[in-house]
Amino acid sequence: MQTLWLAASAESVVVGWVSTLDPGEVSRILDVPPSWELVAYLCIGWPQEEHLDHELE
Repeated sequence: MQTLWLAASAESVVVGWVSTLDPGEVSRILDVPPSWELVAYLCIGWPQEEHLDHELE
C-alpha cells in the first residue's frame, strides 16, 4: 500500500482510501468468493484541481 501511494504521488496521481463502505455489501456487489476479505477500496486518478489541504479534513 505504501509503495503504491508513493509511486502514485511521484506521478502526480492521487490515491483515496474509501472507508465508508460496508465490506459485506461490496463483496456481494462485486460477486467475489466468500473466502475473499475486503482490505481496501481505493480511488486512483489525476485530480481535477489542486488543494493545499485534504478535502475531507
